[in-house]
Amino acid sequence: MKLEIKNGTVELPALLSVQDVRKYLRIRNDEAYNLFKNNSFPSIKVAGKNYITDTALIEYLENLK
Repeated sequence: MKLEIKNGTVELPALLSVQDVRKYLRIRNDEAYNLFKNNSFPSIKVAGKNYITDTALIEYLENLK
């Protein structure tokens, strides 16, 4: 997955994997996996893999402020 930058903003795919979140937030692998293990992080499992929607990630980050 490649994050696209258009007009100074990052365009996210609708569904992000652990690795996508890691790249977007510029965090280590273990930090990304810990986020997905956190009960307050609104992730979902699909076929045994963790994902988060773009809107859920943005809302989660906004609520951290």
